[in-house]
Amino acid sequence: MVNQHISHKSKSGILLPVSLGLLSVLWLFGILMWIFPAAIFAQIAPASLPVLPTISVNNLANPACAMPDQLVLAEYQVWHGLPSHKEPQPYISTDPSVIARHIQAAQAQCIGGFVVDWYGPPAGLPSDADRNFEDQATRELIRQSDSKNFKVALMYDEGTLRILPTTDNYTAQVISDLRYASQYFAMPSYLQLNQHPVVFIFPYEELDAHIDWRQVRQQLGITITLIEKDPNPSTVEHDALFDGFYSWVQASTPEWQIGDWGERYLRWFYTTMTTPAYANKLTIGGVWPGFNHNRASPEGRYMARRCGQTWLDTWALAHTYAPSLVMISTWNDFSEGTDIENGIIKSEAGNNSPTIAGEPTLLSATLSDCMDAAYTWDFGDGTLGSGADVTHTYAAAGLYTATVTAANSTTTLTATTMVQIKSNTVAWQENFEPFALAMWQQITAKWVDASDLSAELCEDNPNDISGKVESEKLTIDIDRYSMLYIGTQAIDPEARYTIQILDKTTGIATDLLSNITKPGLRNINLAKQLKWTGTQSFTINIWIIGEGKCAVFTPMSIEKSEIITEPFLPTKVFLPMIAR
Repeated sequence: MVNQHISHKSKSGILLPVSLGLLSVLWLFGILMWIFPAAIFAQIAPASLPVLPTISVNNLANPACAMPDQLVLAEYQVWHGLPSHKEPQPYISTDPSVIARHIQAAQAQCIGGFVVDWYGPPAGLPSDADRNFEDQATRELIRQSDSKNFKVALMYDEGTLRILPTTDNYTAQVISDLRYASQYFAMPSYLQLNQHPVVFIFPYEELDAHIDWRQVRQQLGITITLIEKDPNPSTVEHDALFDGFYSWVQASTPEWQIGDWGERYLRWFYTTMTTPAYANKLTIGGVWPGFNHNRASPEGRYMARRCGQTWLDTWALAHTYAPSLVMISTWNDFSEGTDIENGIIKSEAGNNSPTIAGEPTLLSATLSDCMDAAYTWDFGDGTLGSGADVTHTYAAAGLYTATVTAANSTTTLTATTMVQIKSNTVAWQENFEPFALAMWQQITAKWVDASDLSAELCEDNPNDISGKVESEKLTIDIDRYSMLYIGTQAIDPEARYTIQILDKTTGIATDLLSNITKPGLRNINLAKQLKWTGTQSFTINIWIIGEGKCAVFTPMSIEKSEIITEPFLPTKVFLPMIAR
């Protein structure tokens, strides 16, 4: 499956001319922009920005509404809810109620349409599950937009082509995908420019070089208005195949300097689009609130929101240059921090848990790079604190909701962060409640009965007399928690069980207890038996041996104590599941 959501829009950190070549000799005196980007952008006079109408930076409506004659679009992601998307899911993109809410919220902010990041339909590719999900969301968005005077356009993401075995198939796949998309082009809500349906292209240098866009246009069977990211006067033949260009969130230099919100890049974009070579091309201006690619991958590319000023400054340039239309980057790409769905000034909170009860936990909060913000905390255990970065000690194990209130002279917002505190004696507990059994892969054995204190495990392998279940992955500090407790209340006659540890780093499985036939509580010192130290990641495998045979297991745990208490159930109080 294409890992499309991790690498998505990776070009946003590459200065435009790197991806498309050197500037022509006739433009800006032939200076090599990819070598001297600062010098090139310095040629664009940094004229003062216009004063826009009074705008509350957390009121998204005003910038777009201040330009009533301008069509404003917002780039839109439909991958939320996909298992392959690693970010926490705020909602399911295919949910009709989510789509209806988004259209309503966008229209309230004078946004006239969404440009959907689209990867194509199912086409017999390994990525078909992702393609099908996103296409379903796109179809529902277009359907609802038809009755709401809201526009939709596709942004064909070339990243979808990475799944193909060879570059020879790229052009044919693009043609096939866009032919499928032509069913949407005739719908009333689909965006038309120059009297033809619009298709945006999100290019990747290594992929775009293998797409014959002339052939795409000739064989598609329908005339479209084709829009790509950024002009490049040095690639005249390539640019001639497109009807317009859009700007996308990026800094003015590859280094992404502190305070750089993309001003010189945007001025370069707008002034290039006014040159004779692009006089007949559509100009789609870009506005954005900020950028944080560290959420998707730790590459150090970050554009501060500047307490909303980045948003206002990019809008001011759009006001100055008055492009054909404006596109916001983005409505809901949370993974790259360009989202505006939940506000321009955003309060965010985090912590370094899981940590241990009685030991410090670090919590931190930000208010979209606002320098004058004050922060107050409710740690969720009945205590309070203050400061952007705080240290707090939780006395007892559990899951706490810490709430921070961030405020400056114009804004007060709250954010929450879940704090996981582990017991200082128990690192992991399996108590066999029904929901906990789902944490086990029942490979060739199965849990057939569970109560509060025990669960029956039975062999269920049609091809052998042994069966296995495997726990979820556990990550444990073995130096702190070294003792694994396994207990059984009953074992069928002629049955036995084996306990095995599977090291998830090396893939090596080691038997800890072998062929146990008598019930009882047993302990294993993981540090001594496996010669482990430090933090280790592993699963626990239980093998039940004997055709159709069963054993009743009691709660099992990993903890500090080496004390074993008989009979079969430990007399110590077992805590709820703490760390997984």
